[in-house]
Amino acid sequence: MNVSFKNQHPMIMHLQRFATDSDANVSRKREKWQCTLPKTIEEYRKALQSEGDKRVTMALQTAKAKWEEEYKQKLYKERSEAIQAAQVSVEAREKAIREKAEKDMATLEKVLNQTELKLKTIYLLNERKLPITFVDFLLDQNVKKIERHIDQFQIAFNRAVEEAVKESHVTQRREEGA
Repeated sequence: MNVSFKNQHPMIMHLQRFATDSDANVSRKREKWQCTLPKTIEEYRKALQSEGDKRVTMALQTAKAKWEEEYKQKLYKERSEAIQAAQVSVEAREKAIREKAEKDMATLEKVLNQTELKLKTIYLLNERKLPITFVDFLLDQNVKKIERHIDQFQIAFNRAVEEAVKESHVTQRREEGA
């Protein structure tokens, strides 16, 4: 099959007839894109400078708008972070104050308990007619342990006193007998 296009004429289509823009819009668009070519080099340089200035100005305006938007977002983010940090720091300060108060209270309770135990130990030593100079040696965590220590101490102390008395009697008799 041999097809030849020699005798055929190209079809001319007028597509602008199908356009939806009105004639006024079309003419404005044409004016926008039409430009007069500069006649001298000086006019060319001025036109080039003017076009460059327009583009730089547009780029600066676009960049400025972008920077302003970024700055607003950054400022909003920092402000919200500062508010959160303030809330956290207030909560942290309150927590630290509360913990310090609890720690101080625990320390005071411990000191008070130690003082009470020491007074109780002194009372028990006086009651049993033992020297109170041994209070610090007999202190413990609770009264039962202290009483047990005092009992053991009393037994050992009484033995030591008895031996000392016996020995002093022995030495007195020797001196009397000599």
